[in-house]
Amino acid sequence: YTILETLGTGNFGTVFKGIHNESKQIVVVRQIELGGSKDRALKIQQDIELMSQCKSKHLLRYQECFVNDDTLWIIIEYVNGTSCKDLLKASTMSEGNIAAICRELITGLDCLHSEEKIHQNVKASNVIVTSLGEVKLTDGGISSSLLVNPRQTIVGTPFWTAPEAIRQAEFGAKSDIWSLGITAIELAKGEPPLADYHPMRVMFLIPKAKPPSLDGDFSDAFKDFVALCLRKEPDNRPSAKELLQHSFIKNAPTTRRLRELLEPSQLYLGRPPERIQKYDMGSSHSSGLKPIKAVRTDSPERETYGCRPATPISFQNPITERSTEGTLRWNSPKAVDADMHTDGTNDAALVEMTRVSTKMPFTLSSPE
Repeated sequence: YTILETLGTGNFGTVFKGIHNESKQIVVVRQIELGGSKDRALKIQQDIELMSQCKSKHLLRYQECFVNDDTLWIIIEYVNGTSCKDLLKASTMSEGNIAAICRELITGLDCLHSEEKIHQNVKASNVIVTSLGEVKLTDGGISSSLLVNPRQTIVGTPFWTAPEAIRQAEFGAKSDIWSLGITAIELAKGEPPLADYHPMRVMFLIPKAKPPSLDGDFSDAFKDFVALCLRKEPDNRPSAKELLQHSFIKNAPTTRRLRELLEPSQLYLGRPPERIQKYDMGSSHSSGLKPIKAVRTDSPERETYGCRPATPISFQNPITERSTEGTLRWNSPKAVDADMHTDGTNDAALVEMTRVSTKMPFTLSSPE
């Protein structure tokens, strides 16, 4: 593989656009520093192998992965498209388009759930609409294993997290259905419920408050669809297969019309990629990938608290984008409002806040 350009950086490492040297296929290359943890590397590889077995066209494909020294390289399908999060910056979505997107997401989730796998990270920034009008769900199944502490998954994206996942730190197929319902509201309103609250506050509210509802000038079928997804008890939520029979989904238009969404969004694709250079990573048929030379900058270490990375398309975090510098860089748990309490929620998981230290972006140079 040869690295073409840097697409973005996050807590999961650096993401590049690359090309396979023999087939000339364009791919996404994710580089992850393992920190000396062989167990973590093995867990990630096992999760990728499991996810690659699901052949649904609605899921972004993990193609292969390599470990070289202390670096993991993951090769992912590259698609020409835009995340729904970025599409929402360009304009609002019609109910028909939302129904078409939800149908494709449910079809992908049904494939995962039928193989006893879960996604764990359904939200608009992880949904890509391609230039052909296809809908693909990204970042599935391996997000928790990429983290040193899995609790960061909850701390980072609580807006989409099901009540039972916050209370018990456990995910199931029905947790994906809750996240789907929140994503449907996000597509309709431009942001998830409780978006004006700090993420730590949201973690306390979701297990205690009534489930969100879809208000406004929307059809009864759409509102009922959301209400079913957001039933508080997971056993009372329908499965993905059952949701495919809902009238809101069955009457959804074809995805071909989604191509029109991409035209205005080109102005909202986020920050431009870093300067384009080529880096030879070696042949995939060799004993291991030859890593690019990475030179750390002299900038001081920065700290974030439970912030999720961005997707290979958008690279903009729905939490960090909305939060201020002060709320992101807390110095102690005292930043949490004093009147918060959990009513049975795992206090240790909430108060810990899972501090994650990340270095400033690399300065990349070609290997000598």
